[in-house]
Amino acid sequence: ANPIRGVADHRNNNPTKYLSYRTVLVITSIMSEKVFNVPEGASPHLKSLWAELPKQYAYLEKLKYNQANRGPEGYERRMAHRAATHKTWRQMKGMERVMYEVQHKGNYPFVIGFGVVSVVLLNMYFGARNDPEVLAASKYYQRFHAKQAAIDGKPW
Repeated sequence: ANPIRGVADHRNNNPTKYLSYRTVLVITSIMSEKVFNVPEGASPHLKSLWAELPKQYAYLEKLKYNQANRGPEGYERRMAHRAATHKTWRQMKGMERVMYEVQHKGNYPFVIGFGVVSVVLLNMYFGARNDPEVLAASKYYQRFHAKQAAIDGKPW
């Protein structure tokens, strides 16, 4: 009744879910090296097991991290670290907040709509801006810019 279930669970396509006792010993013996080179002359079965060692090593590191951060002291440590390294959306200002909202998955339809509408409006603005008929009909242009435009030869 080993609580760490064996290698037979590799059939479930999740090699890191359960580790055999022998695999844990092998991983812990090479943990200091962190080099996962396949030994020369190894059988295909051993090569496949050796190829899974980085995943299993990462899983063991995660387990060690979770174990070290249990309890009220660990919780306080984690929350202090998070408060020092993360901002909430209420603390963000300006473009940082805009980029945060743009990258949020739920806002993608609005971002796409905003982009399409912006492109259409900019094309309409710049397309109609220098049209002579529009300038001739504009009271503002005739009052403030038409005389200088006639002198310079440019509409603006």
